[in-house]
Amino acid sequence: MAFKFLERGSIERVKELYEGRWTYRLFSTRKPVTIDSISDCPCMACYDIDRCSTVSQVSPILCKKLTYWINLKTDNEHVSPDEFHEDNV
Repeated sequence: MAFKFLERGSIERVKELYEGRWTYRLFSTRKPVTIDSISDCPCMACYDIDRCSTVSQVSPILCKKLTYWINLKTDNEHVSPDEFHEDNV
């Protein structure tokens, strides 16, 4: 399982001696999460945030603005910005 994270560059593996045995310590390569990472999330300024839930019509699962924002943050290239124009949301 750790090899998948190593291949992705998500963790770093450092060899060390622990109680007389060689082992590896794993460290995350990701930076700590800050409020800046979500400050431009569309949910922060959404008028429907009080009604938003996975079991209502206003849902993060169906939200085009949120989907577009997540795709931008994850560099997902299969989504066209035109598909999420303000008029379509």
